[in-house]
Amino acid sequence: MIIKIFPDLPPTASPSAVITRSLIIRTKYINDLTTTTTSSTLPSATSTTTLSSEITTGTITTISTVTIATTITTTPTTIVPGITHIIETTLFTPSSTHTESNSSSFDVTVEKQFTQRREKQAGHEEGANPCKYGRPAKGFDQEQLLCSSLNLLACPKGFFCHIGASQAETACCKRSGLADPCSLPADEGKGNARLKRYYYNDNSGKCQQFIYRGVKGNENNFRTYEECKYRCMRWDLVCEVAPKVSERRRCSIKRRECGDEQWCHIGTSTYSSLCCAGKSISPCELPVSQGEGNETIARWFADRNDRSCTSQCKMFIYKGLKGNQNNFLTKEDCEEQCKQNCEDPCGTGIMLLTSRDMPFFCSSTNICPRNYWCHIGAHTDTTVCCPESGINRCQQPVVEGTGNSSLLRWYFEQTLHKCITFYYRGKEGNQNSFLTEGDCSDACPTYENPCDSGEPLLKDSKPKRCSPEELCPHEYYCHIGADGTQNFCCRKNGNPCDQPVNQGEGKSLLLRYYYDKDSHRCHGFVYLGSRGNANNFLSEEDCEATCPTVPNPCAYGRPLKNAQNEPIICGGSEDCPDNYYCHIGSSPETTNCCPGSNDICKLSLEVGKGAKQLQRWYFDQEQQMCHQFVYRGLYGNANNFITRESCQQICEEMNPCGSGTPLTDQDGRRIFCKSSISDECPNDYFCHKGSSPLRMQCCPRQGKNLCEQPLSIGYGGEELPRWFYDASSKKCLEFIYGGLGGNENNFLSRNSCEISCREKEDYCPHGDPLMEASGKTLAKCGVDDACPLGFICNINVEKNTTACCQDPANFCLQPMDAGRQCKEFETRYGYDPELDDCVYYQYGGCGGTLNNFETLEKCTEICCKND
Repeated sequence: MIIKIFPDLPPTASPSAVITRSLIIRTKYINDLTTTTTSSTLPSATSTTTLSSEITTGTITTISTVTIATTITTTPTTIVPGITHIIETTLFTPSSTHTESNSSSFDVTVEKQFTQRREKQAGHEEGANPCKYGRPAKGFDQEQLLCSSLNLLACPKGFFCHIGASQAETACCKRSGLADPCSLPADEGKGNARLKRYYYNDNSGKCQQFIYRGVKGNENNFRTYEECKYRCMRWDLVCEVAPKVSERRRCSIKRRECGDEQWCHIGTSTYSSLCCAGKSISPCELPVSQGEGNETIARWFADRNDRSCTSQCKMFIYKGLKGNQNNFLTKEDCEEQCKQNCEDPCGTGIMLLTSRDMPFFCSSTNICPRNYWCHIGAHTDTTVCCPESGINRCQQPVVEGTGNSSLLRWYFEQTLHKCITFYYRGKEGNQNSFLTEGDCSDACPTYENPCDSGEPLLKDSKPKRCSPEELCPHEYYCHIGADGTQNFCCRKNGNPCDQPVNQGEGKSLLLRYYYDKDSHRCHGFVYLGSRGNANNFLSEEDCEATCPTVPNPCAYGRPLKNAQNEPIICGGSEDCPDNYYCHIGSSPETTNCCPGSNDICKLSLEVGKGAKQLQRWYFDQEQQMCHQFVYRGLYGNANNFITRESCQQICEEMNPCGSGTPLTDQDGRRIFCKSSISDECPNDYFCHKGSSPLRMQCCPRQGKNLCEQPLSIGYGGEELPRWFYDASSKKCLEFIYGGLGGNENNFLSRNSCEISCREKEDYCPHGDPLMEASGKTLAKCGVDDACPLGFICNINVEKNTTACCQDPANFCLQPMDAGRQCKEFETRYGYDPELDDCVYYQYGGCGGTLNNFETLEKCTEICCKND
């Protein structure tokens, strides 16, 4: 049945047509909804009636035509000219008329006739109020809003359409306030009318008839039983989970009236066949539910505990209300939706079944047992355990399978060692089928072969990985690629040192080294990353350690190279730049510029490595001396000299002596002494008293009596408190010594000065007295203790002691020796026996004999004969 009232105008309609349509809609009224007159006749089936209304506005007259199309088969109704009409229909088409209703059919309810516009009605009581609460609702124009059973939604929120005995008593009345009008009690209202109406009895759950008096009733008031049943049927009695009020609707097994989150509950009648909330994704997995109620209905359900390939749906008795989706009218309906699909997708053998005759559905958590693999189909029903074929899955050919699916998968191509995509049709494939490239590469030996010839060494069907620390077997070498992914063991194919340089293939630019057997040296080259040979080394050191190269003599780094990339041979006119030194090896090939410090003299001794025995000199920083050592030919340092002279030229040796050079042993090493021991140095040397043991060395005597030597403060920057003997004042005086270059008249204390000089001066007229072996006490003499040969016993009255003094008969006859020059020559006096007189001569400052006097008087007094 199709009814079209006041159809929408086309977009091109004129403004006057739009105004006309609006006025027609606003002026329609409902005349009488409870009786039928013989003058009203419905149009016949599939007819069209044209209603015209003439509206005059000023000078504009518009004829508006409204077409009412219907396909109702019923008694014709006469349309009275000059009156606006409307056809009222219902949405319900029940299978039979309820016994409690005496009305004929609910398919169509026809107005007896509609009254003319309210302002033209005769006998209308202005201000009549049919509402129980408040006044009827009005529009923006303050006119009372119109409604009807066909246009219940014309009333605003909080109002309902009160259907009275006439159009004048039909208005939008205020609701009682309850959300569910079906919970209100029956209200007969007020007035003189006697209208047969129905209300919903909330206690009995049924719609019951009552007589309505026309006005002042509530919302629980329906014109027909069917309308009452539709509006007030209790969804919560039927459904386990009732839908929202706005989403409530009826349903049938053949139509899809329910929403996405609803399911159709099929009851014993159309009133209990309702859309319930709480739709299940897997209704076949729900437990059987007999529901509630007093009905005894045969229904079918799927036993969720029996999911075997031979499972069948079972009958149960349903009580009519509630229940769940695992509820089917027939066994066929049940098994069509829930019967287990046991199609075998395995390409080889029969799929694995459980002890309950169900397919073994596999997943990442439900792993197949041994000798089976998980076939992953298009859905869970074909994701089962299939028997293995006994062939390594990576060696199996690609199989597209059968079926209508088109699943993107990966397979391993063993000739290329790669995983490649293909489309699987869903069934009867083999194990060489993977969901992702990662799954494929994890299971099969995917790699790019970097070897120049042959395949890399395999271990467990995969290339054996290697590194500089994890070496390959003897007949293989470790190919090192750009990023570690191609670090595999490749065959050497002969001696790597005999192979030519090979840049390989690829896009990498890697600095590598190869051995040039013609020059016997290792050189750098750029490797492209793959397909090289064994003559390929990460560093020059690795190359030299493998192949017989000219050795690198440098202890650190590499020799400096020329423009031809050859090590520079240094020496002669070829000097090394800063931060390099010339390593003098056993041959020109090992005489190269090596990295090293320019502060050569502070380097420690380094004998090097190798089989050579080379006599060299080095500077001893501790002793401040150049010493000889044996160099082994390689890996030394810059503190390495061919001669002592070249060592001394570069490194200045420390000399504490004021004149001459320190005493050395037969190996050229300096002799160190201690000032407390007088006999450590030979007679011609004295122990220089330095500030440290390194500066305590035997220095040459000057030949002059130490007590007669002048003050010498030396040099060296030190400030050492010392004492010297002042011959002119015959006193020991203090001075500050610089640490180096002094003379023998240098004492650590005043006491040692006085012992050495003043007392000696008093004992003998010339020269030093003879001392005991300890060097600390005088050798005594007397009548019974004669002095040794060359000495005479001299009596010192002041000291009341004797001393063995050198015999003038001996030293006066000694030659006048100029000694050795250690400073500027000075005039001295000596006895000439031929002249029997003292004469002067030039003294060099060091050494000489005792026939040496500072004054002529003293020489004459001691040596000349007395007449």
